[in-house]
Amino acid sequence: HSGRRIRGNLRLGELLIKWIVRTSGPAHRKRRAEYDYGSDAVMAKIAMRRSDLNQTFPREYDMLYAIISEDIPDSLELRKGARPAHLARIQVLVDAGRVVLAGPHPAIDNEDPGDAGFTGSLVVAEFANLEEAEQWANADPYREAGVYQQVTVKPFRQVLP
Repeated sequence: HSGRRIRGNLRLGELLIKWIVRTSGPAHRKRRAEYDYGSDAVMAKIAMRRSDLNQTFPREYDMLYAIISEDIPDSLELRKGARPAHLARIQVLVDAGRVVLAGPHPAIDNEDPGDAGFTGSLVVAEFANLEEAEQWANADPYREAGVYQQVTVKPFRQVLP
C-alpha cells in the first residue's frame, strides 16, 4: 500500500534506531542518548514526520490502482480536444500526492509519436477502494469525449522501487 509504504519507511527507521541502540557496543554507548528511540527529541521528530506524512498521504488512500485505458483507432484529434481537462483532473490527484505515475502509450516506438498518436493511457494512483477508482476512471474527460474504447481498473501492488 502506497500510504503504508511511506509510513512503513518511517516505521523501518524507528526499528533501525532501536536495533542500533540495542546492538551498539561499548564504543557506541556514549552516543546512545543521541539515538535513543525513547528520547523526547527523537520522539518529537518522529511525531512531526508522521504528521507531515499523514497530511500528504491521508490514511484513507492506502491502496494503489492501475487504470489502463485503450484508445479507439485514430483518437488523436479527440485526445487533443479533451487533453486540458484530462490533465487538470489528474493534476488534482498529483497535488494530493496520490499519483505514482501517469502517461500515454505512444502508438509507435517514439516519445513523440506525432500523427501516429497514442493507443491508450496508464494511471497508477491511490484510491480508498476499487469502486472509487472505477468511478474516477469513468468520469475521465477522455472517456466522455470518446477517446477510450475500454478502461480497466485493477488493484496494483508496487514492489519496486
